[in-house]
Amino acid sequence: MRLTGLVAGTLFTLLCGQAVAQFFSDEQVCLSLKQSAQGLYLAYPDGVRPVAREMNYNPSARFYFVTQPTGPDEGVWHIRTETIATAHTGTDQAFVYRAPAYTRCAMKLGYGPSPAFEGNDRFVELNRYADHHAPADGRWPLNQETGGLDKYFHLMIEDDQSKTGCIATDDSKVFDLWAVYGFDGVVRTKSRMARLHFVSPAEAQQIGSPKYDGLSSEIVYHGGSEPACFSFSGPIPTNSAAVQNSMSWGPIETSILIKRLKGRHVSATLNQSVRWTQ
Repeated sequence: MRLTGLVAGTLFTLLCGQAVAQFFSDEQVCLSLKQSAQGLYLAYPDGVRPVAREMNYNPSARFYFVTQPTGPDEGVWHIRTETIATAHTGTDQAFVYRAPAYTRCAMKLGYGPSPAFEGNDRFVELNRYADHHAPADGRWPLNQETGGLDKYFHLMIEDDQSKTGCIATDDSKVFDLWAVYGFDGVVRTKSRMARLHFVSPAEAQQIGSPKYDGLSSEIVYHGGSEPACFSFSGPIPTNSAAVQNSMSWGPIETSILIKRLKGRHVSATLNQSVRWTQ
């Protein structure tokens, strides 16, 4: 289970038909959701609700996802969100996060726990993110950093086809990294600056390449066999000029793609879009 701190505000959840007011942590919210069906939920300051096609936007709200039992395999998920907002400013960053984790492979190989990005380090420039996760087709060259995304975002996980029984989640020899972790519509420019591919409305309808105003990429690790419950961020602005104005930000729609990694095998677990009402 991912335990990333306290959910902002006081959450009211319905237990046995009664509203119970309490200051909830992620652990407490997930404990109540463990009795719920697999699926996506949104925790507001006044309640926890299943996610529908349209939801009311609240900057304090946070997503929760309940999985099926993982069995003997460890659970590793990647969550990508792409948000369109009323301001249409585009974005030059992505919110990138993985909670501190101590994986089975880290223990097996004698490594310590994997630390996490803290504070503003979680906002990663798109050019840096794209370089580390370059596509296998060579659209732009792979340029992976050491001591950055590899250490604070990626993990060593189990893989039965590897000689050591372990692989890194950013191993370019195993994964097509952009297919797993990439964002739709992000391209590389000749100046080596990654940006969103802005197009006219007519072109957007033709090639389906909208611009986004908020991007997030998160990894979740779960080492148990019971169903996992984990939280991830709601829509937030990631443009470097707009990050400080999240409370007045107006998202229109967020697409959510959750993939599970079983070693080198990657499969989509959830693909859902949410339209936001103000």
